[in-house]
Amino acid sequence: MRRTLRTLAACAVAGLLAAPAAWAQGCPMCREAAGALPAEGQQALNLGILMLLLPPLAVMLTFTYGVYRYIKADRLAAGTPDVNPEIV
Repeated sequence: MRRTLRTLAACAVAGLLAAPAAWAQGCPMCREAAGALPAEGQQALNLGILMLLLPPLAVMLTFTYGVYRYIKADRLAAGTPDVNPEIV
């Protein structure tokens, strides 16, 4: 178990150390390419970025809502209130 955790931790650290180098390669090239586009092309690129953002956002919101409903139904079935009396 400890060996697996060490291996996962080492992979996570290696990934975090390698990520900035990978990001540094692409960002200036994209900025130059987008800057060379006419105004209509830049608007299309911005719209494309928003369209690519919508599916992951919808999946995450659906998942979060499902977890919320599951926890609420579990609390109602157990008879516990939704509000923590210590906080109120």
